[in-house]
Amino acid sequence: MDKRKLLQRVGACALAAAMCVPFLAPTRASAASSRVEEILGNMTLKQKVEQMLMPDFRDWSTTGEGTAPDFTVMNDQVAQVLQDHDFGGVILFADNVKTTEQSFNLVQDLQAENLEGKDSPVPMLIGIDQEGGIVYRLGSGSALPGNMAVGATGDTEYAKRAGAIIGRELSALGINTDFAPVVDVNNNPNNPVIGLRSFGDDPDKVADFAVAMIEGINSSNVITAAKHFPGHGDTATDSHTGLPVVNKSYEELKNMELVPFQAAMDAGTDMFMVAHIAYPQIDPTMKDGNYIPATVSKKFLTDIARGDMGYDGVLITDAMNMAGLANLYTQSEACIESIKAGMDILLMPCVLDRNSSVDNLDQIIADIMAAVGSGEIPQSRIDEAVTRILTLKEKRGILDYDPADYSLEKALAAVGSDENRQEEREISAAGVTVVKNEDNTLPIRTKGGEKVLLVGAYSNEAPGLELGFRRAQAAGLVDGVEYESLIYYNADEATQAQIKDKIAESDYVIVISELSGSSMKPGTWKRDMPEMIVNTAHELGKKSVVMSISHPYDVQFYDNADAIMAVYGNKGMDPTEGLVPDAAFGPNVPAGVEVAFGIFPAQGTLPVNIMEYDEEQGAFTDNVFALNGQTYANGYGLSYNALSVGDKGEITAVLGSIAGMDSSLYTQESWTALQGVVKEASDLLTYSALTTDEVAAMVSKLNDAIAALEEVVTPTVEPTAQPTVEPTAQPTAKPSEKPDVPQTGDSAQVLWYVAALASAVVCLGAATVAYKRSRR
Repeated sequence: MDKRKLLQRVGACALAAAMCVPFLAPTRASAASSRVEEILGNMTLKQKVEQMLMPDFRDWSTTGEGTAPDFTVMNDQVAQVLQDHDFGGVILFADNVKTTEQSFNLVQDLQAENLEGKDSPVPMLIGIDQEGGIVYRLGSGSALPGNMAVGATGDTEYAKRAGAIIGRELSALGINTDFAPVVDVNNNPNNPVIGLRSFGDDPDKVADFAVAMIEGINSSNVITAAKHFPGHGDTATDSHTGLPVVNKSYEELKNMELVPFQAAMDAGTDMFMVAHIAYPQIDPTMKDGNYIPATVSKKFLTDIARGDMGYDGVLITDAMNMAGLANLYTQSEACIESIKAGMDILLMPCVLDRNSSVDNLDQIIADIMAAVGSGEIPQSRIDEAVTRILTLKEKRGILDYDPADYSLEKALAAVGSDENRQEEREISAAGVTVVKNEDNTLPIRTKGGEKVLLVGAYSNEAPGLELGFRRAQAAGLVDGVEYESLIYYNADEATQAQIKDKIAESDYVIVISELSGSSMKPGTWKRDMPEMIVNTAHELGKKSVVMSISHPYDVQFYDNADAIMAVYGNKGMDPTEGLVPDAAFGPNVPAGVEVAFGIFPAQGTLPVNIMEYDEEQGAFTDNVFALNGQTYANGYGLSYNALSVGDKGEITAVLGSIAGMDSSLYTQESWTALQGVVKEASDLLTYSALTTDEVAAMVSKLNDAIAALEEVVTPTVEPTAQPTVEPTAQPTAKPSEKPDVPQTGDSAQVLWYVAALASAVVCLGAATVAYKRSRR
């Protein structure tokens, strides 16, 4: 029979059975429904122990030789392992989920093979670490900016939106369990493993963001696991490589690390993932000279989690093969001690990568069963754990798993959708935090013919920088501006000289800083290269912007930078020509560039205190860094608005009308004033883009200057009336006779000449007055 048809029948039967059994919403393992009790009662001890195991099939070698390749397609050997065991679940990694179609088929096949040939099959938990940010797994999904970037938004709604994206994409693939969110309080800047995975260093804020993200993920009925209980934020050791030891009292723990876990519990998180971390003041138990980690501590699992906190969800270990635990115990010992302490699920109890490795797993199972048989592990402890697991599966509908509820079409529509990519872009930009902005360098306002140099630390960062700039081009913000990208990875002298030449050719430089741990100290290429680039730009009079993409504590460096921002994410991306990449990518770097050019506003604030770094000691002090009296404390950040691109044509249209005007018609003073505004408008038009406000203001200013023009007034001269002189009748002269010449004593002739002379004087005076008036 076709396996998918079989699954449909199994699902239908399960659904019918469920309809006949009254549903109870248990809050504690002791309040299990009759359905759960029936399933538990029909299980053998082996099946119960296997329900408590959650292995991985990250890699698999079918030949049993060499390095195992990524496990992406079901094969007969893995299918047989699943059919031979009743695992409570499996965990997937990036090695397993590369494309949407491949991931969907693998997830469905895992469930199908688990149910194949069993009398009473129990569908599995399919888990994954899809935290977002530097820890994401889906190759075609939405990577999201990560918790610290989300915390920097200052708005828990962004956390809920991020969680909803994660939930939608996982649910569409059939992945029902997300080992997220990280609720650790990152109150130790030296922390090598949490850092950007934390929402911040304030326990109350971390709690608020954690609850919002849990709500978002749960909105798609996906299981959440708050981690890493009891708190991994104040460690200087990575539990993957060693055992972190935190010297804190229980009171200190309750006031800091446990605050978000309590909030997550109250919000209904389904699981606590427990860390391999020791708190000797709380549990001083030792093994072979080492304090035991919380994963095998009854004090933490039973007394604190179950007792003091009242948590009755599922407790699951972090990976059992991590050095923090594996260095202290054998595989079977670790599993037995963890169950005895109160653990419900053992995650990755051993490496499974070929058929021969299954023997190790079977030995662990046998050893746990022997411990139960001897009474070392009480049967009730096993039943309690399995009851919680089954109750959770019932609550989330996993017991009623039906493959008909899933389709490749739905998965392709949901995973990495345009809607999710746009939300990812907005969330990433909202977290970008500007801490320095001298002379309003940001947002960058370029002019046509200028050049922008983009400089990254690694080659996979250049595509993100370029994507951000191309988006600025698409937004019309950098018209006529060139750009070039370079990498400064471990640059030798020749490469440094080339970078300096490129800086000289450019007008703006955006350079990535990616510091953490030992690279914070001068003398490392990661610290020295961005410092050199900033200083060179300063010496050449070029504007420089530093983008911190790792732990944000490096924003206190780079004195000569004109602007500094933090984006909280250093995941790179593959080269892409489009504005929306097809595969998952780190969205933080493009978001930083977009905020730098004003596509989005600057609105993020620091989610952690920037502790002052002592370069001589190579360590952080207990003081918060301050610059010019401004402390870089949690909540600090500079802001500016996004640039809404206006129509420069509105300005040029007014300038065109002015060019057609006749200057001679206006007074010199008012025309000169107008020309001053015209020059101001012409200078403004040299910028690559203008905002709508700038366009409106300049159009208004030009129109005001036009309205203020004064016309030249030319007065009209009225002619003066001439006196009328009646001529005196004269005798007609004969041709041979000369005209009469007035003789002395001839009064009539004298009067005529006097009148004519007076009339001439009056006309000359009137003309003189009119001329003087015209000269004023």
